[in-house]
Amino acid sequence: MIYKKPAFWIVIATAVICTGIFVICTTNPKTYYTANASRETAGVEQQMYEKRPEYEGSNGGEAPVPEYASYSPDHNWAVWSDVRENLKDESGLFYSIYQVMLCNTQTGTITVFDIIGRDFNFLWSEDCRFLAVTYSGREWTHFSIVNTTTLTEIPGPYMASVMEQLKARGATFDYTANETRPDPALTPVEWLPDSSSILIYYQWHDTSYTTQSGTFVYEIESGQISELIQNPPRVLPLVGN
Repeated sequence: MIYKKPAFWIVIATAVICTGIFVICTTNPKTYYTANASRETAGVEQQMYEKRPEYEGSNGGEAPVPEYASYSPDHNWAVWSDVRENLKDESGLFYSIYQVMLCNTQTGTITVFDIIGRDFNFLWSEDCRFLAVTYSGREWTHFSIVNTTTLTEIPGPYMASVMEQLKARGATFDYTANETRPDPALTPVEWLPDSSSILIYYQWHDTSYTTQSGTFVYEIESGQISELIQNPPRVLPLVGN
């Protein structure tokens, strides 16, 4: 079979078309805005931040908002969780990396927060400036605060930090936290009327594996903890009894 070279004008036209496509793609990228993320390793109180690559989504981040999304009181924001990736650890157990999708319903822009955890719950402040995101692992429950003005996410204080702050304010604990299996759970309950602080329910185990629990107030901007209320300890029943 004999092939002929394409006419010169066809080569020129093809080059012009390719150049036009390149200009369009570079001036109108299909990306979401991605924010810094936080992680908590189960059983270890630590914070780890890392920059994520831009998340490839639909044009301008205008993805459809699912029916199960949680809307802010003014309906200017919608938030939901979505699985980014399903993985398997060295023990063969499956786990998922989730994304928390925060959508500005006025512009369609979506900010993505990568958070390791599951069973996400969302609690909006009345003025819509803050969003409390609760998530959990096999042995812990924690929360982060999302600032809708700065589009940043900051993890709430961990068990050791909570106890240290409260002790510094004069609180006393007649027990020692279990270092091996504290199974800490810090869960947002409700925002205070001025939306600057939030009531947190806490629960963890002491060295005798008794459940210690109570509430405290967490001030968002300063990170200060106050107004501790301790519940009576609860002894877990022995298995088989």
